[in-house]
Parts: sequence; structure tokens; C-alpha cells
Amino acid sequence: MNRTNLSMLSAALRVAKSTKAKALFVSLDSVNQYPDIKTPAGCTLILVTKKTRDEITQRFSKEISNTQTLIELPKVDMTRMSLVKMSLVLAANQHLISMGDKIVF
Repeated sequence: MNRTNLSMLSAALRVAKSTKAKALFVSLDSVNQYPDIKTPAGCTLILVTKKTRDEITQRFSKEISNTQTLIELPKVDMTRMSLVKMSLVLAANQHLISMGDKIVF
């Protein structure tokens, strides 16, 4: 993983810890290696991708399990804000987050 991605993840983890966030959303489409993330207590790691679970499992076969929380986005062009909004709607629909929860994306 490159330095920019590592610094972004470390900043996201600091924000999640300081705000006592319920969830940390991480996009897997832009990384070539699975992020080694230890979320703070009470914070759930939610992976976001436009790929299928099978594609992600093959790509990160040793690091990801079938029980890992994964949001599969539709394969359509989206802006960054659209990606965030769609991820939040799908996560709320799957009861992973609720109104009023603090999250970090």
C-alpha cells in the first residue's frame, strides 16, 4: 500500500477513535493490498466496493473472510459524493448503521 493510502487510513482511524464512530467505511477499489486495520472498540469496519464478493475474496483471499461486512455498490459511474451516499443508504438498509450514528468514510 502506498504512503498516501496509509496516511489516509491512519487519519481515518484517529478520527474514528476521537469521535467514537460506530463505523469506518473503507473503499477497496483503490487499493492493491488489503488494509491492515484495527478499528477502535465499538467501531465496525465496513468495506465498500463495486466488485462482487467473489472477486474481492479472490483478490484478498488470505485477508478477508466471508463474514466480513461488505457493501457491494452497483457498477455505474459515480462521483465520490455519490459513492458515499450510496454506501450509506445500503448500509442503513442492511441495518449496519442507524440515524444518528457517527461514521468515518
